[in-house]
Amino acid sequence: MPQPALPFGPPGFQRDGFLVSASNAGAVLAVDRWRDWAGPAAALWGDAGSGKSHLAAIWTQDAGAVLIDGADLDAPAMARLMAAPRFALDGADRIADPERLLHLLIGLESEPERRALLTGRFAPALWATAPRDLVSRLAAMPAIAIGPPDDALLARVLRRLAAARGLSLEPETLAYLGARMERSFAAAAAVVDAIEAQLGPGGRGARAGVTLARRALEQLRDFDQQSLDLSDDVGEMSGHDR
Repeated sequence: MPQPALPFGPPGFQRDGFLVSASNAGAVLAVDRWRDWAGPAAALWGDAGSGKSHLAAIWTQDAGAVLIDGADLDAPAMARLMAAPRFALDGADRIADPERLLHLLIGLESEPERRALLTGRFAPALWATAPRDLVSRLAAMPAIAIGPPDDALLARVLRRLAAARGLSLEPETLAYLGARMERSFAAAAAVVDAIEAQLGPGGRGARAGVTLARRALEQLRDFDQQSLDLSDDVGEMSGHDR
């Protein structure tokens, strides 16, 4: 499946733009009650597009924190975070040098009034295999999972993504998609992209019905099957080369 635009991406990241449901209510509560955290750091984890970055931005605004992407944790960024009373690391599982993350966590322990929010695709215990001091700290870190979207949230995300493209999804279309598509935020974005592609350049303002939704799902399944076939072909070629 092609990499889609995700429902909680920029611009924005305002509190009133975040869609709350049972799947993310625990994460929202943790962000709201950050002053009551048991320790200096907490983590949010979940699939791409689940709202981790959005919640990190909300927390940054509320806590007056510094926000850094984990992939950008170079020496200057380290200096900023070490000097900040509160900071957020969005994509902490993408940090190239685990020693830097360990250094940040040790710094938090030496100043108990400081706070940090970390996010990642997986639970913190899976973010690193070394050094041992980092592994133990990540395993002990309070972590809140953001689950797959429930029916209500999936419908709201689909509507929002469609509206951003000038499209409208009929109620029966939402019900049809919800019963047949993969239950993830990334899949919702891919489905709306496929609906937009089916409509073509003149589709803005259109109301998408069940027939169009079925074609979009078929398009995505065809793409996935082609990807699988290509992978099989590459595997067979590699086998012949050995």
